[in-house]
Amino acid sequence: MAETDTTNAYAWNLVSCTLINNPLKNANKQNSYNLTNGLISFTYYEDLDRLNPTATASFSDIKNEMPVTTGQGFSIVLGTPNHYGGKNVKSEPVKHAFLINRVKNTQASDGTKIYSVDLVSFANQKMSSYKSNKQYTNVGNDIISKVFKDSKLVKDFGVGYVYATSTASTDKASNPLYVANTGKSIPDIVKYVRSNSFSSAQKGNDTAGYMIWGSKKLGSKEEGKGHDIWMKSIDGLLDSGGDYGGAKAQYTYYQGVAKTGSIPEQLIAADFKIQNEGNLTEMMNKGVFRANINVINEDTKKCETKEWNIKDCWDKWGHIGQNISEPTFVQQEWVADFMTDETVNKTFTLKINHQAFNTHKVNVKRDVKKKMTPEQIAGLTVQDWDEQTIVQYNARRATMALSVANMVVPGNQFLFAGDKVNVQLRSSTPSAYSSIDKGADKQRSGEWLIFKIAHTFLRQPDNKAYTTMTLCRDTINKNC
Repeated sequence: MAETDTTNAYAWNLVSCTLINNPLKNANKQNSYNLTNGLISFTYYEDLDRLNPTATASFSDIKNEMPVTTGQGFSIVLGTPNHYGGKNVKSEPVKHAFLINRVKNTQASDGTKIYSVDLVSFANQKMSSYKSNKQYTNVGNDIISKVFKDSKLVKDFGVGYVYATSTASTDKASNPLYVANTGKSIPDIVKYVRSNSFSSAQKGNDTAGYMIWGSKKLGSKEEGKGHDIWMKSIDGLLDSGGDYGGAKAQYTYYQGVAKTGSIPEQLIAADFKIQNEGNLTEMMNKGVFRANINVINEDTKKCETKEWNIKDCWDKWGHIGQNISEPTFVQQEWVADFMTDETVNKTFTLKINHQAFNTHKVNVKRDVKKKMTPEQIAGLTVQDWDEQTIVQYNARRATMALSVANMVVPGNQFLFAGDKVNVQLRSSTPSAYSSIDKGADKQRSGEWLIFKIAHTFLRQPDNKAYTTMTLCRDTINKNC
């Protein structure tokens, strides 16, 4: 578990804040403005569905001398001193550098201009506009790594791709994929890879799918401009020390009043609210629980219909926050109607073509125009993944957020999207209302996955830092 100090819970340190006119060149004092005294607020965002971190900021210009426009650079160095990083290393200030994407300004009664800016990463424009004209045949992690390297996002903007390649062996994608040289965008390639890949741990367990996102989890690089691209299987993200190699939570937060020094104030949640606990009717209509799969084999010209039932595989998946003393999701009485309903509301269609896929395999010498014999087709081993991948990803992605909650805690720069937090909620019984020490909610307490996170640093009206999280877990521990 990570350590904390017992000082002011919401404290944070601002080292510097600068507006830069030519951010893509070496900035100097002549083309930059010091915003340290004028900063009002700064918020940094990460999201498991986004490849780039983003931010917003507001600041004042008393002298009305700054020409604030889109394309300028915004640099800030700050830290939350109450927490430790790495091997209990005391927090050091972190540099964030962004480009201004949108500007709004208002004028105060004293004539001071107040600017509000939306900030994007240096790699944002290149990542949105780049079209790949190369073909890739490899496992998903290596395709993502190669795409980011070929696009020069690594060289020009410090976008790291190492965490798509050095992933734990059990969580690295194991099935080869083919990306054609048809000018696909990076977001399109990422979407294809994450929805069609499965790890060696997922293989055979009727589960598939990854999340691929951008994070500064390992600190600033390239003078704060860069970030890393992370790729983890959904089961690996949810799992906590089990077969899928998932990490445990590093921080535990408590709901309630800390009446003794045993719980530092910065570990007390300022707010925790359940947002939703699964729209099961909607999920049923989307084929999450039961579905048909039409598998069209373009080599043999045959079509086979298969059935999908989540009950057959749920217990083999990686899960978070499941109370061992309680029945699993698919065993709970209140969900039985959805599990036993024979109605199938969704049919998926999957086309497979072993011959077309194998013509792109490296070092395979074959006339691409020549039809393969049935014997040759039967001997192919490249496309050997389960033909139900499309429906497995659909179910795994939908169920990873069966429960969604929002939590606000004192600012902690060591929390990132993809991390877990252990949340100890007070019991809903009246006698336990005042303090967590009088009883925890055993249904909803436990580990949650951070899907989205926002670190907000305020200078006015108070010098305080808050961390706001959207949390999810793939269990619905309702009091039934």
